[in-house]
Amino acid sequence: MLAQRALGLDVHGLVEIGLALLRAAALIAADAARRARALLGFGRGRW
Repeated sequence: MLAQRALGLDVHGLVEIGLALLRAAALIAADAARRARALLGFGRGRW
């Protein structure tokens, strides 16, 4: 708790950071899936 106050983060700030990380992870996973499909020849590279 002291570290959070020192960094100026409250619960809402931590939730925002968590959502941003989840969004980034979802984008990375989607990009990786597209690359894997392209490498395997699915969708003829349109995905």
